Amino acid sequence: MTSTKKIRQLLQVTQQQLADYLSVTRAQLAMAETGRRQLPTAALLKLSAIERSQAGSAALRGSKEMQKHLVQAGKKLLAQVRQYDALAAIETQKLDSLRSQEQECLKILQVTAALLAELPAVPASKKDRLWLELVESAALKKMETCGTGAQALLQLQADVFAYHARRARELML
Repeated sequence: MTSTKKIRQLLQVTQQQLADYLSVTRAQLAMAETGRRQLPTAALLKLSAIERSQAGSAALRGSKEMQKHLVQAGKKLLAQVRQYDALAAIETQKLDSLRSQEQECLKILQVTAALLAELPAVPASKKDRLWLELVESAALKKMETCGTGAQALLQLQADVFAYHARRARELML
């Protein structure tokens, strides 16, 4: 029995698991175990290190655990990217809605200002003036919730979510 096979049996791993650890194919490892092929130098160095190590088994298992951990971390990062992208998209939709509301309010303010300017200053127009001023007041009040301050806040929130999504993507690379 070759030392490669002894090591594999000692570690209680499959040919595929050891091949993965040694960065060779399973077929290459199988041929090395039967003496029909020599493993690459890098793989032989790893095997040598395992033979010398009292904790050879732990090293190999640690490698498998590390791979498992990396896969799980990658999945978590991908989920974070998707979550942050979704949150950024929601904030951007809200921002578009606020901009649309602001445009509507500006149109209302322009129309009411023009109508108030054209309204004759006679007692019969008092009711119309009061109504136009109420419409104007409602538009101004709505501007407080959809104006530049609210838009700036939403833009900042969208930018923060987009930043977090970019950072998570960078960590995945």
